[in-house]
Amino acid sequence: MCKWRKATNSSDRVLQDLPEDHVLEDDVFSDTDSNQSTQHAAAASTSNQTLDQKREAVDLTNIFDGWWNKSLTNKIDAVMLDFWAGGKVSLWIYFCLTTLLSLASRLHYIFKPMVVIWDEAHFGKMVSWYINGTYFFDVHPPGGKLTLTLFGWLGGYNGSHPFTNPSMSYEGYHGIMPMRVGCTLMGAALAPLAFCCAWTITRRLPAAFLAAVLVVAEVGTLTLSKFILLDSPLMFFMMSAFLAMCRLHHATFMHGSFSQPWWSCLAVTGVFLGCVMSVKFVGLFMVAVVGFYTVHSLWNLVATVHWMDFLYHLLARTACLILIPVAVYIGFFAVHDALLYKAFNEMGGEEAALSPEYQMNLEGNILNQANYSLDVVYSSLISIRNARLAGPYLHSHNHTYPEKLVPGDKQQVTGYRAKDHNNLFRVLFPSDDPDVEGQVYSGAPESLTNGDYIRLHHVITNTSLAVDEQKALFASKHKLVYADPYVYKQPSDTENNPFLQRKEEHPPHNHLWKVLVQ
Repeated sequence: MCKWRKATNSSDRVLQDLPEDHVLEDDVFSDTDSNQSTQHAAAASTSNQTLDQKREAVDLTNIFDGWWNKSLTNKIDAVMLDFWAGGKVSLWIYFCLTTLLSLASRLHYIFKPMVVIWDEAHFGKMVSWYINGTYFFDVHPPGGKLTLTLFGWLGGYNGSHPFTNPSMSYEGYHGIMPMRVGCTLMGAALAPLAFCCAWTITRRLPAAFLAAVLVVAEVGTLTLSKFILLDSPLMFFMMSAFLAMCRLHHATFMHGSFSQPWWSCLAVTGVFLGCVMSVKFVGLFMVAVVGFYTVHSLWNLVATVHWMDFLYHLLARTACLILIPVAVYIGFFAVHDALLYKAFNEMGGEEAALSPEYQMNLEGNILNQANYSLDVVYSSLISIRNARLAGPYLHSHNHTYPEKLVPGDKQQVTGYRAKDHNNLFRVLFPSDDPDVEGQVYSGAPESLTNGDYIRLHHVITNTSLAVDEQKALFASKHKLVYADPYVYKQPSDTENNPFLQRKEEHPPHNHLWKVLVQ
């Protein structure tokens, strides 16, 4: 019976390749039981061969030359020797084997179930919006969703599936399954990527094979890879960035800094870092790994190279590991904005939180192709918005504050993040002009200036914005703002607002608001 064992003290367990004059310190195999001592002595006498020489000694020709005439024991010896020595034959055989296992395990039953699963209802809907050009906003960067959209576009998906909720059937919708297949292929690529990472680091085929098998057999990544989710693109880009970093370290020792392989690996690392950050911000962990490696490599160069050479190293890493990722990240957003050119509806959907200038560029938005004065003039119909990022609009409606908290049936004034007709206020002079019908000024526009006092007339409820001496409900340092039923002219029909019950000749002072221009 053939017996073999792995060398346990070889000095090739480093990331870089061994130099030609490096020697091994022990044997690699012992032979059959009957010739164990003889073969062990022979192995010891040849233990000074380099690792590359051992690999070349068991190349493709030596293994298969006269293969059918070899005994089973010799065949096993040759195969195991090639495996432990990392020969080219075994390297490709086990690489292809793990790749096929990864593909088979993940593509198995890929078309079942033919219904929306879990977060496919979330990301599938976004793919439909991308293909239809409808604007939307999501907490994650657009890189992963654009990758899913690419799979759908290549598969012929037309963006017609609503993805309303899980368990909706895919039957009758063409092009959805290619999105699953695309995610599955990216998930299946994790095994060969893990194989290459372990091989680059250890130069040991058993270690590379074990790393790939662990990825193939990992149930979590297997499951996540079978559906239309962001996890497959995220893990693929993370593993690719780590492999590129490993190849960069390998190229540094084998070819030296600023060589063509070194530049290629450095640039590819930056590209994949940008892709990782463009899928989910959890990719910052991968950025941290590359960042720590970069700081460590620069620290080792401080005391060994001239300061000018160190500056070149610093600039090279800044360009490839900072500028390139930023450019990739911004590029995904540029594609995102180019694809989304339509509003969800006239009043807008999620784009309502963005600036009016951006909303004007969306087809179908109420602000699109509209002419608006740059200055606010009297009788203008305006909406007032909080200056914070995605701040709410000033809003009022036909509801009163709770009587226990605010007595007197005062109409609510609140904040509302979406565009709505109840956000509209008309700018009026501080007092009524009896000669102007309906207080709609038809003369030359008169702009508001700093220090002017104005009234804000809520158009829908026909009320005027007012302030009360009572403290606000949520911010006690401010006073309560409400919509008062004072109007400049008693309307003929008061059914639209039951709170309109009085008429005054002059507006109260608490209806006046001072304009402050910053």
